[in-house]
Amino acid sequence: RTAASGSGQAFLVNGEHFPDALSISSYAASQGIPILLTRSDSLPPETAKILAELGVSEVTLVGGTAVIKDSVVEQLNSLPQPVRVTARYAGYDQYETNAAVLNALSFDTSQVCVATGQNFPDALAGAALAGKTNTPILLIPNSELGNSTTIYLNQKRSSGSAFTIFGGWGVISYKMESIIRTGAVQARVSLQYAQGGYNGANGMLSQIKSIPAPATDYADIIAPSWYYLDDSADGNLVGGWDATSNNYTQ
Repeated sequence: RTAASGSGQAFLVNGEHFPDALSISSYAASQGIPILLTRSDSLPPETAKILAELGVSEVTLVGGTAVIKDSVVEQLNSLPQPVRVTARYAGYDQYETNAAVLNALSFDTSQVCVATGQNFPDALAGAALAGKTNTPILLIPNSELGNSTTIYLNQKRSSGSAFTIFGGWGVISYKMESIIRTGAVQARVSLQYAQGGYNGANGMLSQIKSIPAPATDYADIIAPSWYYLDDSADGNLVGGWDATSNNYTQ
């Protein structure tokens, strides 16, 4: 209530759909504007009560009609102290909605924070940091980026924005980090050498599998090659595993 005192404004988001709240979180914090929650098809009485107590006369909706239906807008207009909807930031999914928010509002984009849109803890924790400097939080999927997210990234990269990534490789892979930083997946080759052991091809394959997943995220190609000094000690090298093309199948 303290942050919202006298503002007359609020953001309204779906309380059962976390990404939209994350998209607006840093801006709301930096501007002292409260984020209030609603159901998709009805305004909870608790939210109606706090709207009145805070003296909110205008709200901005974050999310499309699938997450905040027009029936909620009608309820806002019918309150004893009517609340007017001044804008709606929306897209066909959480990533398009996120891009709509970031493009519509005024942020300091010298730095852009990036977090997964698949879960909330990283962006939620990072919002406290981003809110201090009115820094945008860009939400990204686990795999292919959508067009609106790609366009935003390209614009900010071209203008010299620095990127801060929330979360480890388990949520934002090295491949995705490469796209964030450069706009393309960079070719990576990692040469891994290891002693094969006593179990032939199976022993060597097990050594490749022992490389931790974060390390293999750096590699497009792993090229193992094991050789042994001939027992006759004449200086010749013999291949212990790569004698035939079938050895490379796995």
